[in-house]
Amino acid sequence: MPARRPPPVVHRRREHGAHWAAVFGLLVGALTIGTGGFYLVRQGPGGVGACPPTLLRIVAAPDIAPLLRTAARHTGGRCPQVAVAAQEPADTVRDLRVHPPDVWVPSSTAWLRLAGPDGYPSAGTSLARSPLVVAAPRPVAGEFGWPARQPSWTELADRTYTGQIPRFSVPDPLRTTAGLLAVLGVDIAVGRGGDPGAARMRALTFRSRLADADADTSRLLRQVTAVPDPARDVGLFPVTEQALWSNLRATGARTLVALYPPDGLIEADYPLVMSARVRSDAARRPVVERLTGWFRGAAGIRALTDRGFRPPAGAGSAAAPEADGLLPRYGLVTPVPADTATVTAAVTAWAGYQRMRFQVLLLVDASASMGEPVRDSTGALTTRAALLRGCAAEAVRLLGPDTSAALWLFPPVRGDGRAFVEAVPFGPLDEAVGGVPRRGLLARAFADYQPSSRAGAALYETLLQGQAAMRPRYRPDAATIVFVLTDSADAGAGGRASFLARLAAGHDPSHPVPVYAVGYGPAADLVALREAARVTGGQFVPATNPRDLDRAVATLFLAAHRPS
Repeated sequence: MPARRPPPVVHRRREHGAHWAAVFGLLVGALTIGTGGFYLVRQGPGGVGACPPTLLRIVAAPDIAPLLRTAARHTGGRCPQVAVAAQEPADTVRDLRVHPPDVWVPSSTAWLRLAGPDGYPSAGTSLARSPLVVAAPRPVAGEFGWPARQPSWTELADRTYTGQIPRFSVPDPLRTTAGLLAVLGVDIAVGRGGDPGAARMRALTFRSRLADADADTSRLLRQVTAVPDPARDVGLFPVTEQALWSNLRATGARTLVALYPPDGLIEADYPLVMSARVRSDAARRPVVERLTGWFRGAAGIRALTDRGFRPPAGAGSAAAPEADGLLPRYGLVTPVPADTATVTAAVTAWAGYQRMRFQVLLLVDASASMGEPVRDSTGALTTRAALLRGCAAEAVRLLGPDTSAALWLFPPVRGDGRAFVEAVPFGPLDEAVGGVPRRGLLARAFADYQPSSRAGAALYETLLQGQAAMRPRYRPDAATIVFVLTDSADAGAGGRASFLARLAAGHDPSHPVPVYAVGYGPAADLVALREAARVTGGQFVPATNPRDLDRAVATLFLAAHRPS
């Protein structure tokens, strides 16, 4: 029987060649896909073809990035044309000038305001919505009348100040969307129809009473089911509705519910903005338009609600994520302020505030000129003294529980030869004086404040004595300051040069007692006040228009809370 011939060697070589060609093709495909180059796609049984390079590089907030990838798959046809990278908006803002994406989708239009004019529009096309809510333990929400009634930001702030809400935390507004939108919501709520300076002080009063101003909301969401008393151990904190929905779905717990504050309800609106290059590119712009269209179609709306989002405004759908603790509908939404400066000022003031131990001597002019008529921010006729009383009521609330304070009025009502009168003696605000906490005495003194009938005030002598009284009280663990508010020039016998020389001679840089001064009204000695602040390391703010008093006091309060 003849021996069986083996197949020709050339056939084996062809088989090996085909095998290694296929392996090599797969490797090349993996490499090119990984590096963003050409994509290898199968063109039928056994066929391989090449897709063109990626057309668009999209950077998106991490919570919306998976849906953008889904949209790219559904709208890209045979070849994917979009690469989506997830990045926190704060990090994108930081990197915009170095690594500008073709398309950016932050979680809120507020990030576009903070980014400024870096080649992207200040508004974009919304892809989704998620309101900023306050996560609250269910028993606490019930105290507000939830779900029939929603507490306002001002009510939440007041209850936090008085201790009725034992714990309220807010994340950093410069790093997180929840923190950013919370600060803007509070700022809008407290500023409705009022003076901007007073509003800023009210916002910072809330800020000063937070349990944690750099909270990790992801950790709080995880922690709430593991603590014995969520109201005491975790408390209230802002999150997007989508983040709370994800937690409720994942845990199945009924511990938290969403509060929708009606006086500053802001949505994360996930705006899509294109770089200038893409906006003018006839090949790439249609790709973006197909993506945005998908989010408004039936498939996109279904995908959004399946992940806890609401459809974008104008999509013609009222679909809402479902979870026990969320509301299917909520009230009127407040847009993000259009002015970049407004957003930046609110956020930087909040983020720059530092809780500190204070020792402060308040020197307040009580001369006859404080009774002169002026108009307030609404145009109504009032007096400088009345404006001061209103401003002081807010300022006293700003002083933390670890503050020690005293109040001197100059000149005294009675002309007994003294430069000033001690209206409230120095000591801790929470210490009782005659059965009344010193904070209450301070509030009452300002509420009863009336200017004397005496013209002029011994400004220089009062400031020198105030400095002398506070220098021995210096503590390295506290800010020891003298705050002076006056609307008139010095009426004493000494000159300005002598006063400033004596003030500078008493200043010890190793034990500083800075002067923070407000020149209130056009007749104030602005030169002396400015120099007094300069030589002691403090700050001076003019309020030559009495209506600017709240702004001036808020500016100095912030300056004092930013230690050098």
